[in-house]
Amino acid sequence: MSKKLLIYTIGITVILFMGCSTGADDVSIDFGYEYEVIVSEDRPSLTDGELVVEVGYDGCDPAHEFELNLRAVGSDAMEMWLVKLTEDEECEDRFEQLNIYDIEEEIEGASERVLLTPDGGEIDL
Repeated sequence: MSKKLLIYTIGITVILFMGCSTGADDVSIDFGYEYEVIVSEDRPSLTDGELVVEVGYDGCDPAHEFELNLRAVGSDAMEMWLVKLTEDEECEDRFEQLNIYDIEEEIEGASERVLLTPDGGEIDL
């Protein structure tokens, strides 16, 4: 193999490896359609395996659908986030919605529990 070809091959390999990662932090998270997590003195909260999250969004009608996603990070941490499944609507009404999830089994053994928010925030629960 010529010296130029060897240097070119090594360079391409380095670039490819720089673009790859196995860390969970590098995986982009899909939060779905636009919403915000409303933070207050008592929310979001995680008590006795029950996650309570209040969200706000604009739209025409209330009761938009949300899905809770969870992933283990390391051996004793859990990250969770909501995905808004209802499409954004062309209305300017503002709605706030309380979502409650029973996640006792899913978080068992996790000493660190974090709620990720669409604005890039992390809330320790």
